[in-house]
Amino acid sequence: MQLLELCNLYDIIAVQEHWLPDHDLQTINNLHKDFITISRSAMSQKLQAGFLVGRPFCGLAIMVRKSVCANVRLLGFSSNCHCLSVSITLHSDFKLLVNVVYLPRADCSAEYKVV
Repeated sequence: MQLLELCNLYDIIAVQEHWLPDHDLQTINNLHKDFITISRSAMSQKLQAGFLVGRPFCGLAIMVRKSVCANVRLLGFSSNCHCLSVSITLHSDFKLLVNVVYLPRADCSAEYKVV
């Protein structure tokens, strides 16, 4: 299902691996006029080092429909863009803590290893 289709069905959407560099984050931030989007790129350091070799990677975003929320606030994100946290206050003053976590697989073994 495409991201625009999800915007027509859901009020809060968590996105992993959008692959966008910082200079292209407006692509997801302005994707749908009815949503507030907080996004981060993991490509900054890689692109500053020169030409991109290999495929893009990571990138996180949280999209919240404007009509259901009174406030969306960035709480924090990890420097490697593996975690993004936001506080969402709904119009009913109900508060949500939403975390998007990217857990890349370090190797192909059956046992997960912490790197």
